[in-house]
Amino acid sequence: MSDSTSGRIPYLAPEVLANFGKKTIWYNSKADIWSLGISALQMAEGYYPFSRFPQQKLMKRIMHGPAPVLLWDKWSDNFHSFIGHCLQKDPAWRPSAGKLLSHPFICKIFNERGVKSNIKWHLQ
Repeated sequence: MSDSTSGRIPYLAPEVLANFGKKTIWYNSKADIWSLGISALQMAEGYYPFSRFPQQKLMKRIMHGPAPVLLWDKWSDNFHSFIGHCLQKDPAWRPSAGKLLSHPFICKIFNERGVKSNIKWHLQ
């Protein structure tokens, strides 16, 4: 558990942004799953969600608006699903890192055993 609010705003989970100035809401590693989803979305589409917004509006959008989604249709259903799971607004609905290892987007990639073993090693 943490109450730190370090990191770039576009990658911070809604529950982390809720800590700005308060430090009363604790969050866990599910905030990192949100950041993973934002990072994957940015790598795929070339920009982070709501990048045109000024900082205050960006924070409000992340905390109170709908979760970001992939905008391009060219991505696989598995990738859309992976992003959707990572970017659940409620951290209780986001999967753990271990649970994400069984997601089809990870399981069905070429040489998935190597990827899974590397991820498991880093989780320890």
